[in-house]
Amino acid sequence: MCEMASFFHLPATGEIKVWDLMGHGETEKELKLDLKIWREGHYEPNGKIELRFTDTDRVDRVEYETAFRNRFPTFISFLNWGFSEIGEKYSGWLDLSGLTSADGLKLPSSISGWLDLRALTSADGLTLPSSINGSLYLSDSVRAELEMRG
Repeated sequence: MCEMASFFHLPATGEIKVWDLMGHGETEKELKLDLKIWREGHYEPNGKIELRFTDTDRVDRVEYETAFRNRFPTFISFLNWGFSEIGEKYSGWLDLSGLTSADGLKLPSSISGWLDLRALTSADGLTLPSSINGSLYLSDSVRAELEMRG
């Protein structure tokens, strides 16, 4: 399992590809990526970004990382973009256990696996998918807030 959220990037152009946000293997297979040119990356809920490169990549890494951060200033902005690329039905499970706020988060309408949001401190801004085909993990306080909403 990789750090959430996993993606591939193309240093030559800055293009980004996502399919399975929880790991690189399924994304590589589904999108038929050539790993001779595509590089792995991670964006974590705490804001840490990891963009992997090889010694042969001819790119100013500081400039490239700055451009990436400008395009996706927050983890949620990246996650929302990723969901828009993948579509309304997310195939797999989502470990968002490091996410403390759902403010601005736009989850897909359907998740085929489980959804872990147990670190959320409030239900503010949270709209759950209409379908989750696995378990839903929430803190007791967030669960109580959602139950009060009806």
